[in-house]
Amino acid sequence: MGKLSKTRIAPTPSGFLHVGNLYAFLHTAQLARKHGWRLRLRIDDLDRSRFRQAYLEDIFAVLRTLEIHWEEGPADAADFLAHFRQELRMPLYQTYLQQLRDAGLVYACSCSRSQLAGHAQYPGTCRAKQHSLDDSNLPWRLRIAEDAAVQLLDLHGNAQTIRLAGLLGDPVVLRKAENDLRWPAYQLACVADDVLYETTHVVRGQDLYESTLIQLYLAHCLGLTAFTQIRFEHHPLLTTPDGRKLSKSAGDQKGRSLLEAYPSRAALLALVARWAGKNDTV
Repeated sequence: MGKLSKTRIAPTPSGFLHVGNLYAFLHTAQLARKHGWRLRLRIDDLDRSRFRQAYLEDIFAVLRTLEIHWEEGPADAADFLAHFRQELRMPLYQTYLQQLRDAGLVYACSCSRSQLAGHAQYPGTCRAKQHSLDDSNLPWRLRIAEDAAVQLLDLHGNAQTIRLAGLLGDPVVLRKAENDLRWPAYQLACVADDVLYETTHVVRGQDLYESTLIQLYLAHCLGLTAFTQIRFEHHPLLTTPDGRKLSKSAGDQKGRSLLEAYPSRAALLALVARWAGKNDTV
């Protein structure tokens, strides 16, 4: 029997879901139904400073109202906290981080946000400074080789080779300590989780295209061929009339669940269709 095809939706409990999240969930679920992929709910809760129980419960409430059914992952908020939160996978993340350290592919960075202001990409300031990797107050960055390239597969299996020189700065793979814990950065945790859960297809917004390139390179460094064989689609984003991307951090949900104003599936679908200007994704 061949390998099962699997995709995932990966919301974060860092704010109430906005209409852009719903658009992405519906599009992914539609592709899963069309192609017969198994659908996993994978909740990314690394951002502990913004985590709220209400945001976690909102994810399940909205997905159930939309009648999106997933075959793998937590059944509800309690199940997530007991069995699926990312903290439980810290040993896996630490194994990959140690592998990067042993290979000499990471370095500690002391640059502050103010020092990096105005730079579109990380300029490599700390590459040669030899800060201690054991200093828990300094994040680790992945050293991207000057001749680095990745191969990106689309949903049809067509490959595109992309050279990374000039496209990416060295990304953070381990954050500085927070409440005595050193959390992996999103890029590393995403690669680790997608490999662990045997993801074969990733559907994500165009805003995560750069993340895809980083993750493919990271997977290459770790020898994770299962990730480099994933097929990707980067769909258009819903934006505000002035072209701004919808986001939780910008307060697009004004501190309340969409379900307060749109309590039914029909109401939510109509809302997404209005924002999308079409209904072919719902």
